[in-house]
Amino acid sequence: MIKIVSKKIISTISKDQTEKEFYRHSRDKSELQISTEEYLYDLLIHHGPMTRGEIVKLTKLPRTTIYDHLIKLILKDRVIRFSKLGKKPGRPKVYFKALRF
Repeated sequence: MIKIVSKKIISTISKDQTEKEFYRHSRDKSELQISTEEYLYDLLIHHGPMTRGEIVKLTKLPRTTIYDHLIKLILKDRVIRFSKLGKKPGRPKVYFKALRF
């Protein structure tokens, strides 16, 4: 849904132009997501299994963004998730590992 702020905008922007802008931005966004997924996959290939915190330190991306893309990679069977039990009590660390094809 397009929100028009002023009548001047209505006269200068046609419906076709706004649709083109919408599709251009949505296409750019999907390309960005694909490149972020590929970046994370390559990072895991080169550095080996890593926790989400370690990935955040290396990439400077938000934790939720990293987690969302890692879940997508898991669903595509490109990354696996596993835990290692430590000597300390509490929740075990969760690692992500890229699968090579």
